[in-house]
Amino acid sequence: MKYFFLFTLLLVIGCQDAKKTGPVPEKVAQSEDELLKGDFALIPAIKGLMIEGGGMQKEGDLIMTEDLVIKESKTKKALDEFPMLDWGLVGFKVDGQVLRVQPVKDVMEIEYFADENEKIKRTVKCEFKSQNQNETYEDLMKNARSAKPDWEDVFEGLANLAKEGHKSSYNFFMEPSAEDKKLYQAGSAVASVDEIFRILSYMKKNGCKW
Repeated sequence: MKYFFLFTLLLVIGCQDAKKTGPVPEKVAQSEDELLKGDFALIPAIKGLMIEGGGMQKEGDLIMTEDLVIKESKTKKALDEFPMLDWGLVGFKVDGQVLRVQPVKDVMEIEYFADENEKIKRTVKCEFKSQNQNETYEDLMKNARSAKPDWEDVFEGLANLAKEGHKSSYNFFMEPSAEDKKLYQAGSAVASVDEIFRILSYMKKNGCKW
């Protein structure tokens, strides 16, 4: 039950049970914002569901964690996985009998809940907020067209805009123009891009529309 009490210090989420799968934390968090080191596995008050991850930190009403995995507790089948190298810290919270996960904060939320047969169901909400990002996009494209582009900065910036719903940034990776293809080919030789495609493909597959 140790992780139950640790979790309560961060955010009361109604866990029924919790068990340790990694190193024992050196101490109990003294504040809600303190990161708890070590892997964990939690069984929340949602029958048939378990949560795994590495490290916990409260941010607003969410618990942020690395390498979040949502599993069926009986079969141990992974329903969704959010590797740290792709997604960074991912937030989640439990509201009664519903687990809410935000792979992209304030944009995409996945709800997990159990039916009467304890089979886990999931629904996805993806809502892009209206905002003018064209100036930031143009600045990034100027960087890309310059004599010495900072490709890491360009790709990271375009990826962030795309995750927030900016159509031209999404197109750069997923539906590129002839110029986009040339710029991408130049930049992909020196900057990592695979995770961008995985994230945008996942978002599209789960109902996000640019």
